[in-house]
Amino acid sequence: MKKKKMMEKSLGARMIEGMEQAVAIVRGEADPSTYRVHIPAAIDTRAIREKLELTQKQFSERYHIPLATLRDWEQGRRVPDAPARALIAAIREEPDAVRRALARSAADCPGRIHAPGSTSSARRPPIGAVPSVSPPP
Repeated sequence: MKKKKMMEKSLGARMIEGMEQAVAIVRGEADPSTYRVHIPAAIDTRAIREKLELTQKQFSERYHIPLATLRDWEQGRRVPDAPARALIAAIREEPDAVRRALARSAADCPGRIHAPGSTSSARRPPIGAVPSVSPPP
């Protein structure tokens, strides 16, 4: 029955319906059990960055990816793992939405998301610091 209904719709109507479903998924309004997300096996991070007309430093800071990691991906020294490929794929499809989401996350969780190269001595002890422990009273 469902298949017959699909056949009755025009190509344009099916495409519009598909786009509406995609928007619902991106907005988090769709039930996750009703769709499947494809994470690409490989992704060309450099091409995506260049299409956005960003330097490595700009891309790194905008999307909270360590600059050294981005360089390693682009120069083939390392390959992004599945979560990183999912992030890069999301950036490829909706760069502004990802930027806004990361900005909100940074505002909601101060001290948890840092731009590459940033330091926050008030939140993190210096590298190699030994925590002080007071003797019990």
